[in-house]
Amino acid sequence: MKQISIVIGLIVSVMIVSMTIMALEEKSSKETELNRAVATAVKQTVKASCGKNKEINSNDMINFCMNNIAYNVSGTSDYEIEVMSVDYKEGMLDIIVTEKYTNVVGKEKNITIRKAAIYG
Repeated sequence: MKQISIVIGLIVSVMIVSMTIMALEEKSSKETELNRAVATAVKQTVKASCGKNKEINSNDMINFCMNNIAYNVSGTSDYEIEVMSVDYKEGMLDIIVTEKYTNVVGKEKNITIRKAAIYG
């Protein structure tokens, strides 16, 4: 009987440790993915606004950036994009992107990334 309780205790301990590791790894991977997606989207948007196509305005820049972010991220998280400043004439874009997701344990978590770019 004593051995059964020890085995059950070890199994529970292993499960708790593995869920903790999974939760930490999930946050790290989501943060890396969002950081890369936002950085790429901002860079591509600013570069496109200062390219040969001069018929672009601020709303077009914002739409182009949001489409790039949506294309580069995966998963079923909710995203909130806040535009801090945009200037299509100077080729400048500054945004904050917040990802809201539910982790392995069931808690809601947020990751916030702010990126800015100026075409030079």
